[in-house]
Amino acid sequence: MKVNYKKISPVISVIVVLAAAFLMYKLNALTTLRSDDFNYHYSFADGTRLSSFMEVVKSQAAHYKVMNGRIPAHFLMQLSTLFGKSVFDVANTIVYIFFILLVLYMIKKSWKVNPLTFMIIFVILWFYLPAFGSTVLWWDGAFNYLWTTVICLIALLPYRNPKLYDYKVNQFIFPIIGLIAGWCSETTSAGIVFFQFWFIVYWLYNKRKHVIPYVITMFASFGGYCLMTFAPGQMQRLNRVSGGEIPILKNMYHFIVAMGSRYYLEIIIFILLLSISIFLQRNKELNYLAILFFATAILASCTLIMAGIQIINERTYFGIETMIVIAMGILVKNIFADQLSVFQKMNLAYVIILVPLFLINYRAAYVDVRRTYNEYNKREVYIEEQKKKGEKELNLNAINSTNDHSPYYLTPDLSPNPNHWQNVTKSKYYGVDKINKVN
Repeated sequence: MKVNYKKISPVISVIVVLAAAFLMYKLNALTTLRSDDFNYHYSFADGTRLSSFMEVVKSQAAHYKVMNGRIPAHFLMQLSTLFGKSVFDVANTIVYIFFILLVLYMIKKSWKVNPLTFMIIFVILWFYLPAFGSTVLWWDGAFNYLWTTVICLIALLPYRNPKLYDYKVNQFIFPIIGLIAGWCSETTSAGIVFFQFWFIVYWLYNKRKHVIPYVITMFASFGGYCLMTFAPGQMQRLNRVSGGEIPILKNMYHFIVAMGSRYYLEIIIFILLLSISIFLQRNKELNYLAILFFATAILASCTLIMAGIQIINERTYFGIETMIVIAMGILVKNIFADQLSVFQKMNLAYVIILVPLFLINYRAAYVDVRRTYNEYNKREVYIEEQKKKGEKELNLNAINSTNDHSPYYLTPDLSPNPNHWQNVTKSKYYGVDKINKVN
């Protein structure tokens, strides 16, 4: 009996999405508290444990003055501490799946899920996104990178699908989203404003009408970016990391060298795909859109270096590399626009190759995350035992990992210095006077 693929495809899509959600939830549930997670349980206003919405608001008002300007991420982080880690695990899993759907929407302008395409993007993001454990699984890290990138992509939805502004309510909603998106990240938010500006320029060049809602959203995003960049806490932070001086030409040189060495392969592939798309006379607007996403990634990667920050954490590249995946995906889709059967066969071949590699890598990550989870729980039991004995000074083993999908990968859990903030915040969280690292 011949199977009707069109009828069973929606069922397969649901199964694939649920399987991906299950795999991500398992990792989320095994990810423990670390680093800033302990600190953000307490108010920046008065140092007390957060217990209400208004306390979170007061804490973020103080945070804006003394820490940095990324209020949306840290507001969500502190708000989530009121509900607990288990609620976050479920919410974060849903947000990650929605993140994949947003990436796919930016590529093909459709919410319809093709199971093969979904699996390919899911696997590509697993391998390609930087510091996966710290940007997707880690509690505070997820809010700062995954969730803020989702907000930024939502702000770009009307630019990918102009029909969204046909609804008047969206002309009010998206400027608000744009404001929040501009307030999210030093890198990705700068890229968003750049994207919006050049998209509007392109529309004006082609004499398209009804650009006012896009201009309003762009200015809202720029306003959000200014609120973040010129926050008192942000200015203090930049002065600390840049030493108060920003040599523009020297930093530009470092930028070119850093981006050339990091993304040379992506640049070559992008130019190759763009050349093929132009040669085959594919949709010009999609080619421009791909160029705009890729240029957005490059500009976003430039912002911190130009601000005087020479050493950039891997996590910072999360939004940047998301834009690169979107740009490449648009070109591939554009190239195979009139060869859907060939495209589907190619997708199937990639799934056959990539999924087994993913499962092997996922198993290794799962084993390592479970190991750190067990070590963390043993340490929790030990801490409680010592506290019951009346101990106020604890000697603890730090938890470490060499797996690049672990939240503990290349990030400190404890410092040899008991007065370091990593140790001090844990001391406060556990209600002891001092924590020493012994390994």
